Amino acid sequence: MIRGAVIPSTAGFALVAMVVLRGVRHPVPRAAPWRPLGREGRMRLAGATARLALAGYLAYLGVVLVFGVVLQRKRGLMWSAAWGGLFLLAIAGPAWVGLSAAAGRIALRRGRPGPASDPP
Repeated sequence: MIRGAVIPSTAGFALVAMVVLRGVRHPVPRAAPWRPLGREGRMRLAGATARLALAGYLAYLGVVLVFGVVLQRKRGLMWSAAWGGLFLLAIAGPAWVGLSAAAGRIALRRGRPGPASDPP
């Protein structure tokens, strides 16, 4: 029981520590001033978002495979994780699009930077 909790917790801690250390050593440069997205910018944003969502889904399935199926030997867990992840993507994707559009319109009305912009 303890081994099943210690290994995933330690691996997760090590991963987070590596990400934090990388962020400290290689800070991200400041973004350019905000401008409304044009058609091309929206298409690039949609493509980048789809790739990011797919990569996150595959990473999630990889974690479930290693820690749930291989280490804990729970056979039915993979199907449950696959369908649960797709359900989450089906809810989170449209919510992200709608909330991003709303935030952009509010920002335009107020004359402030919004959540996304075309690169210069």
